[in-house]
Order: sequence, then structure tokens, then C-alpha cells
Amino acid sequence: MSSDDPQANASWPLEEKASSRQGRPLTRGMRPLIYELFVLGELLVQPMSGSFLHETARRILGPFRPLSWGIISPLLRRLEQQGMVTSVTEQRRAGLPSSGRGQPPRLYTITPAGRERFLSLLLTPSAYSRDTPEEFVIKLTKFQFLTPAQRVTVLQWYRSYQDILRSSYQEARDYVRHNPEITDGERAWIMRSIEYRLHRVQAERSWLDQQIAGEQREQDADPPMMEE
Repeated sequence: MSSDDPQANASWPLEEKASSRQGRPLTRGMRPLIYELFVLGELLVQPMSGSFLHETARRILGPFRPLSWGIISPLLRRLEQQGMVTSVTEQRRAGLPSSGRGQPPRLYTITPAGRERFLSLLLTPSAYSRDTPEEFVIKLTKFQFLTPAQRVTVLQWYRSYQDILRSSYQEARDYVRHNPEITDGERAWIMRSIEYRLHRVQAERSWLDQQIAGEQREQDADPPMMEE
């Protein structure tokens, strides 16, 4: 169980796990809706192939949260069946040799229904979980599609998550400080670990406060915009 999780009592889908014998780090998956949010958001920017989505996920989410082929292929098929995306066979560019391996890649494009679904996922405050930081990062990369007021809503949602973490760590600090069953030697290092976590939370809260203030200034300066 992650100690960063204010709601860690649920079961979660498992990601394909790389064997440590292969020299690759173990990974775990996220909630399915977060992958859907990511894929629809990237397709809203431009049409993409599955391989490009796979690489983009690694760049945005990092090496421990990959969008594996076991996740992306069924997800793209489902989104196409639901009318959220369409696909065509990607044409080989002139002058480039054919790889000669497997089926030619497909290029996926978001539909109006997919755009509506993405904006709903982006703006709906989801329940907090251990995946919340990655969910926020995905939402943050698509702030160009939101009004200042909508951005503030997302930023405040994530700030409340940080507030929950801070309260949890403060309670843990008080417990450790006054628990007579913890030895002095152990207490010192546990306290240091809690202070480290509190320092991280405070840094995130300060950054979020700056972003919220900036968006609110922009909102006050600009005339009201039509929201999606």
C-alpha cells in the first residue's frame, strides 16, 4: 500500500509487470478511466498511432506508469466501437521502405463524441486515490482546452488532495512523537521521513497556489468565455 494514498482501500487493475530478471523496473497500472482520459486528450491534439500514444505516455507519465500494449490495444478498440474515435490505415510516406512486418499501423482520430467525453473526464472531480498525481499531470497537459475558471476548478481539486495528505502526515507526526513504544533512535528517522513528505506537500501546495492566483488574475482581466 502506498503511504501517499488517502484512499488506499480499493483494489486496482494490474499493469503488465516486467521481470526484474530482465533488468527492467516493476510497474503497476492505473484506473482504466485515467488511461481513457490520456488517450482521448492526446487524440484531441492530433491524430496518432498506437505506437506514438505508447511513447507519449512514457514521456508524460514516466517509466513506472507505461501504457502497455495490453492496455492500449483493447482501449482503442473499445473507444472506436463506442464512436469516440475513428481509425484508418496509416499510409507509408513516399521514399520510405516498408518494414515488411505485421499489419500496417492505424491512425486514430477523435470524434465529436470523444471530445465531449474527454472534456467530461477532464472537468469531473474524481475520487482521490494513489493515481491522483498522475491524473492531475494528464489534466494539466491539456489546460489549453480550458477557460481560466475551469483551470482553477481542476487546480483546486488537486490542492484539496494535497491538503488531505498534509493532514494525514501531521497526524502521523503527532502519533510518532508521543508514542512511548517507539524507541528514540527509531523515532528520529521516522520523524525525518514524515518531515520529508510534509516538505514535498508544502512545495506542491505553494506551486498550486501560484497557479490558482495566476488563473484568477487572467479570469478577472478577460471577458467571460463560452464554456464547452
